[in-house]
Amino acid sequence: MKILSVSKRLSKATAVFLSAVLLVTACGINLPCRAAAPGIYYGFTGDKGSVKAWGCNISTAVLDNISPDGAAIAYTPTDNTAAFILSAYFDANSDFKKLTPEQLKKMEAFVTWVSAPSCNVSVGAQFFGEQSSFNGHYATYNTTTGEFNEYFSGTGIYQPNFEGYVIFDLRTATFSIDWGNSYPYSWSDVVDMKCPNGQNGFDGTCYYNHPNTKGYRILLDSIGVSDSYEGFIEYQKSRPLKTAAPAANYASGTVKEDTQIKLTCATEGAEIYYTLDGTDPTVSPTRAKYAEDKDGNSPIVITDTTSIRAVAINGGRYSTSVIFNYNVLSPDTPNTTVVNDGSDISKTWHDSSQSKLTVVDGMGPKGKAYCAEGIKKDAAQILSFHFDDNIKKLDKALLGIHETFSYWVSTMDGSKQTFGLCFNAEGVGFYGDLVTYNTITGEIKEYNNVSGVDLSNFEGYLIFKLQGCKITTGWGKNTFTWGEYVSANNLNGFLSYRNNALFTGRKILFDEFAFSISYDKLIEELKAQPLRTAPPAADQPNGALAAGTQIKLTSATEGAEIYYTLDGTDPLTSDTKILYRPIFMASGLYDSPIRITKAWDDLEIAPDADGNYTVKAYAVAENSAGEDVYSAVQTFIYSQEPVYDGAKDVILNNGDGTGKNKVGWHNTAMVDAESGVEYTRGDDGKPDLGMKFNIKESNVAHVYWMGLDTSNCKDSTGYNQFHNIQALSYRVQISGMANNSQVFKSGFVLQKEGCGVNCTTYIVSDDKKVYKNMQGALSNGSYTVIMLIDDTTTVSGWAVATQTFRQFTKTTDITSIGFYISPVEYKDGKMPTIIYDDFTAHFDSKELFERLDIDGLLKDYDSGTYENSAMIVCNDGSGAKLNGGLSSIGEGIKLAESNRSKDERCLAVTLGSKKSYVSFGNFCTDRDAILCDGISFWADIPKGTGAVTLDFKMSDSDGGTTESFKYADTKWHYQIDSDGGASRVYGKITLADGFRGWVIIPGDNFHYINGEGSFVNGEIDYDKLSEFTVTLDGSGSLSGKTIYLDDISIFASLEAIIKAHASVWKTKIR
Repeated sequence: MKILSVSKRLSKATAVFLSAVLLVTACGINLPCRAAAPGIYYGFTGDKGSVKAWGCNISTAVLDNISPDGAAIAYTPTDNTAAFILSAYFDANSDFKKLTPEQLKKMEAFVTWVSAPSCNVSVGAQFFGEQSSFNGHYATYNTTTGEFNEYFSGTGIYQPNFEGYVIFDLRTATFSIDWGNSYPYSWSDVVDMKCPNGQNGFDGTCYYNHPNTKGYRILLDSIGVSDSYEGFIEYQKSRPLKTAAPAANYASGTVKEDTQIKLTCATEGAEIYYTLDGTDPTVSPTRAKYAEDKDGNSPIVITDTTSIRAVAINGGRYSTSVIFNYNVLSPDTPNTTVVNDGSDISKTWHDSSQSKLTVVDGMGPKGKAYCAEGIKKDAAQILSFHFDDNIKKLDKALLGIHETFSYWVSTMDGSKQTFGLCFNAEGVGFYGDLVTYNTITGEIKEYNNVSGVDLSNFEGYLIFKLQGCKITTGWGKNTFTWGEYVSANNLNGFLSYRNNALFTGRKILFDEFAFSISYDKLIEELKAQPLRTAPPAADQPNGALAAGTQIKLTSATEGAEIYYTLDGTDPLTSDTKILYRPIFMASGLYDSPIRITKAWDDLEIAPDADGNYTVKAYAVAENSAGEDVYSAVQTFIYSQEPVYDGAKDVILNNGDGTGKNKVGWHNTAMVDAESGVEYTRGDDGKPDLGMKFNIKESNVAHVYWMGLDTSNCKDSTGYNQFHNIQALSYRVQISGMANNSQVFKSGFVLQKEGCGVNCTTYIVSDDKKVYKNMQGALSNGSYTVIMLIDDTTTVSGWAVATQTFRQFTKTTDITSIGFYISPVEYKDGKMPTIIYDDFTAHFDSKELFERLDIDGLLKDYDSGTYENSAMIVCNDGSGAKLNGGLSSIGEGIKLAESNRSKDERCLAVTLGSKKSYVSFGNFCTDRDAILCDGISFWADIPKGTGAVTLDFKMSDSDGGTTESFKYADTKWHYQIDSDGGASRVYGKITLADGFRGWVIIPGDNFHYINGEGSFVNGEIDYDKLSEFTVTLDGSGSLSGKTIYLDDISIFASLEAIIKAHASVWKTKIR
């Protein structure tokens, strides 16, 4: 059925009558029933009524057959102005003006038909000029698409590219006449104010027109009232849709050169005609029919400034004609436009009952940033960041070709936070690809087909790829491409949703909201910026720590300073902040100034109500421009564990085969194992029970396991403190190999394969010899193995991220211990038999070493140590007996501890009547030892002793193989006396009577001792040094005399160590 349109306006009565006739006729022949028209009273129609612009020149015209009701008035701004007001005046003879005040009060809806297909106009209900406004329930009905939207509060519609009716519900509306400061008036009050003498005094309404509308045509029609809000809506829905205006794939504005402009129409079957010469496509003889070629290419390609005018025609009905104006993107256009730089708090909004929002300096990638802190625990909230005037530099088309929107965030407190993309208002979403760029590490990660990303301990940019994404509105109800969304909406800001359960007590920084034309160029821009200061990291995780535990703070940014507070205040602003300065103890050894709970006790800071101690810290470093760049503030929360008051020594596995005291999993093809096997102990000769392993296969690596029971490592409160042990020991006896030059190699693993323990280990043989860090290579014999456990002991391997022993055992239930058996070719096929016994946890390592008569091994360094950063001490001279710092002592020499050196601990050596020696063990664990190339030591020859000549030898060991090296007395060394006088001395090391100072020997002046040990590489491996031997001749007058030795050390730079000790070269070179 073809619906006929009437060109002349109908009176209300005629319209109602004809509607009834058409309704009966249609229903009588089984056609769709059209809703009956309610009472509609128009005051303004396209052919009756007038308009006037305030603040802008306009041209006007009446266009027939353009609106659903016939003619409409078209006005086109001719000035390139800012916003302006347009007044629409009612016709004095209109149906609306004939209504009495009482009839007006019964009206339920105020309506306007508007068409603004290429620009923006706000439609409201303003009867007292621009200072008046409506607030309440209203709806929109698009007469080209049939889309209906209802709004339950608001002042009116601001919707670009809209054509249709705006329907205001007068029944519950309130009105303002003071610029929206208050809305005290009802519709009835408005009628009374406009009709003071009982006469209809309404003269019209007005509309706010947005900037930059020059040349765009806006249509108005059918402004009036209806006696039924719902009836008017249903009536309009029942009418045939109007031909939709053409749409373009890019909104008017700036586009890239050679961009194709494709035109479409939402009305099925409609044809599109267009012109490029500025003429009206409805009548122009130059108009062309739009048609794409077989490959889908458009005939319209932008190579220069272009104006397209287009109209759609369907069944003889014309759409509104539209205009699309394009400019070509200039090569000088910046790639990235920042639309909020994090510096202006007025460009934000937040609910102050749920969060704090401030501007902080030096925290963002280019300075200032927004700092948001959650303060409410339940529900959710929105943080709003408004775009600044830079957004106005980007017209809709230019925005439409931008490839990314990005913003910078910092969430470095360990919490997981979700970040997405929401423009303008709640309910707007994103779905597509996004990229993160870490401004601390430079790492780039891509996430495909997502709406957002969860981030933890992240600082950097979130980059949302706009081309190819989907933008949704109405909580997913409507879906747009990026170009469609930009064309239909003005962008005014960004919203960030925050889950208060995760956000409360946390801080997030936001900065650098920006659009970029090219993703690739944006990445280049970001990579060109210097990496930011890494925030402080603590070596101890949050939680309970033993009393005295150090908390060491570091930043991955080289040269960064760290500031911290202990009283809970923000170190960025607090007067109580402290510069973190590690306490120098010895070369490569530093203590932290933060210990549980001493650091707080010294400042008289009590724990909080929950018994927690808080460290808040940030790092700061200069960038390449000399500007201070601050990291995010990190918060670490600790409590003090109960003081351990349980047994000092706890048996974890006694090998007797009961409970967990037995063999665990093992590969029976590789090894035979048995628990509770009787054997004779090598240390005391008594019988005992142990776990026996017979190695069957030698050329394949494997692991075998034994049980551990840590349940007895509890304090009096029942708290298990196995993680706080100071040492772990066990007995091991090895037999069956061909000879003592053959070694059994193994490695220690805890709880699961791939979790090796890295610590200082001492092997004490039953003949009381002590070997350091050689548990992995043992010959036939009986040993006690002691593994020292402290804050530096780590667990690492392919199955676990490197962490401290205390961290690993605190979070892991330890029930087993294992040994990784290395492939070895055993001589004559004689496989080893190994017996393990008495795995024991020790909570006092010093007491253990004293019990084993090796107390000198645990001397602590302190600030009085007579050494400096130019050298690494290997033996501090504090041990005076075998295995008490000394590894071997020759006949006739007497040794004692002494306080004669500056640090008040050195070795006193009383010479015998013949040549003898003393060997010092190496206790250096500094990884920088591998860089060293020389030896130094301190000596004191008391006045009256006479000159003393000595030899110096050192050995390195690896896997049971030892090489020895001796100072060549054909070379030279340096002597530096107590006055700082330095001499280069050729030949033997002879120290004059009364000498007190340093002897320094370059590494090149040692030679390999052939025949002593086994040749490996003939080079000194300073990271594998095991022993230093000083040989002295006490014959003659030196017999019974005492000299003093101290601080056997290694060094990397000869120049540095000489400058560290010497102040002047002596003129006499011996």
